[in-house]
Amino acid sequence: MAPTAADWMDRCVEALQADRPAEALECLDGAIACDPTFVPAWGARGSLLSQLERPAEALVCFERVLELEPGRAGGWFGRGNVLQALGRLDDALASFRRASELDPAHVGALVNAGRLLDDRGEPAPAVACYDRALALDPDEEITWTNKGNSLVSLGREEEALACYARALELEPRSPAAWQGRVWALSSLGRIDEANDARPIGAPFDRGRLRLLRADAHGRAIVVQWFEGRHTHPELLEGAAHALLDWLRDLARREPSLGPGAELTFGAMPLGLRARGDDLVVCMPDLERPRGTVLDVTFALQTTVLEMATAELVSFAPESWLLTDTLDVVARALEAPAVRLHRARPSASGDSGWQLLPLGVGADGASVRVPLAEVAQLRPHLLKVLSLPVGWSAELQDHRVTSVRDAEGHERLDARP
Repeated sequence: MAPTAADWMDRCVEALQADRPAEALECLDGAIACDPTFVPAWGARGSLLSQLERPAEALVCFERVLELEPGRAGGWFGRGNVLQALGRLDDALASFRRASELDPAHVGALVNAGRLLDDRGEPAPAVACYDRALALDPDEEITWTNKGNSLVSLGREEEALACYARALELEPRSPAAWQGRVWALSSLGRIDEANDARPIGAPFDRGRLRLLRADAHGRAIVVQWFEGRHTHPELLEGAAHALLDWLRDLARREPSLGPGAELTFGAMPLGLRARGDDLVVCMPDLERPRGTVLDVTFALQTTVLEMATAELVSFAPESWLLTDTLDVVARALEAPAVRLHRARPSASGDSGWQLLPLGVGADGASVRVPLAEVAQLRPHLLKVLSLPVGWSAELQDHRVTSVRDAEGHERLDARP
């Protein structure tokens, strides 16, 4: 007797329990061949393909689920997950919202909607999603942590600390909750407490939090940063002193300098935020659009890397801005070995840079990518962006292996 769709589903479960995903996928195909309208098989196939990091194929499955049962909340939730993986974030958010409308008790849809809202710089509605999720399931660590992150973005650090405390009660080893707690304490300027809260030695430890303060016309300007795993933390401190001296000189020339000021230090957009009587230097949060962070670690690291590259190769740095874009050819952001070429001067938001996988020509199709996004995905690429027009650099992972000038002369050869 030929197996039924239900029989194929049972075999799929056995294959998954034995960690044989390819066989499980074949079983799901068998179930669908028996009954092309069998919704559980389409949903399971979409979920499995999603786990196998094949989101485009998974999307076809969830679209079929919703074609057969438009009111199935799980189908909308699965669709939202794969759309998020495909980078279609607005569509993903709409799917999570639809799942929540159909099933108001769907905690996963609420949490994922909150994450997307926070990631696109809307922390207030994100908090509302997390509150609804916590009313349904108050014992989920990641929901408390995510709510804390959104509250910090809203400047409600004390409430965020309570969220992180609850998250750590539920999961004492949660990296995200520890990171969030340190972040909230640093935003409040509670430096000693932030350093005491560090999970020393953990992969996510950002190092000791440091702070410099200088008086400027009766009001203190504060620069704070994390030392991280920098080989020479004294270089970061030197860059912090240089930034503070620049700000103090700027305050002398512009006595009205105050909260909300928008500044540019090197390539970095910076700002000033009031914290009590102090003015704290802040910079854009590279992970949350329209958000800011009250530490300038990334700005200092980039300054140090640029200085080191300039000294190593001997060139006069040319300008670029974190708000610029660059041309990315053939998915170069995912390639371990890449070549950067400065084809033209920086102008009108265009850095003039092209990023290519090593060995690929510059005539391929390209997409414009904001440098802020590059900074999040491949921060070490920024160390060469002050090279002059016509120059190029090769990198293997985070290491610069070659630099050539506009005439093609090799100025640095550090290939293995």
